[in-house]
Amino acid sequence: MSTVYIRPTVIEDAKVSYKWRNIPRLWKYTAFKTDKEITYEDEKAWLEKKLEQSNEFRFSICLVENDQYIGYMFINNITENEGEIHTVIGEMAYWGGGRAKDAAKLVLDSMFKNTSVKQIITKVNVKNLGAIKLTLDMGFEKTHEEFHQETGFDLVVFRMTKESFYEQFPDFK
Repeated sequence: MSTVYIRPTVIEDAKVSYKWRNIPRLWKYTAFKTDKEITYEDEKAWLEKKLEQSNEFRFSICLVENDQYIGYMFINNITENEGEIHTVIGEMAYWGGGRAKDAAKLVLDSMFKNTSVKQIITKVNVKNLGAIKLTLDMGFEKTHEEFHQETGFDLVVFRMTKESFYEQFPDFK
């Protein structure tokens, strides 16, 4: 049984997530960089804009036991057939233990059942070994590597098709 559930992200989540923006370790392998402290007001304004975008879906990850908001996932760059998944577990005390994997299963199931998306990709920094392990454990298939010009990161690109998801996780059918 899953220890997490997902729900749509709401503006009130910014009361917690702004704190995560100020933890450099969380962003070490990502494109997010800032040279100033992110305030609640900054995060709220940013999240309001993100929640208005029609080609993104944002999900908050919460613990079943106490409803604590511990992270989020979002799918962006959505086209008719494809989207790109991103994961942040902001509460580092909950790293490991399969919570991100459980949340990813819920998010992928929701996307595949409720949209026309037939494939999800993810791009992972080659140095982010934990994320690579999670991605492979989920059954994503490595497609190629690419260089991200803006960040200077080498990325591994993975994909998961709708068919392969339901083959890997038949309980979700």
